[in-house]
Amino acid sequence: MILSIIVPVYNTQDYLERCITSIVNKQTDKVEIILVDDGSMDKSTDICDDYANKYRNVKVIHQKNGGLSAARNTGIHIAQGEYIAFLDSDDMFAKSFIDDILQNINLYHA
Repeated sequence: MILSIIVPVYNTQDYLERCITSIVNKQTDKVEIILVDDGSMDKSTDICDDYANKYRNVKVIHQKNGGLSAARNTGIHIAQGEYIAFLDSDDMFAKSFIDDILQNINLYHA
């Protein structure tokens, strides 16, 4: 695994599918996606579980609400990638972002 993308999730059901879709189909053998459900009380929990059931490179962690930093730290602890990126669950990556990152990693990796 080269890249772990950590997405802290808290009550963002209206944006979450767009967020996950922007990263889910990219380089599944090189990228893991870690969705950290930080105690969501909306449908975000179900959305996370649905993606984890559909894609082998998506992992979901459900935890009690601890805030953004706690969710990121949880993701860091289970990440298996050499590199880590963060994406907020109400945001999305540009179409070529992951490919560009992997290309730069390959170019500059010692």
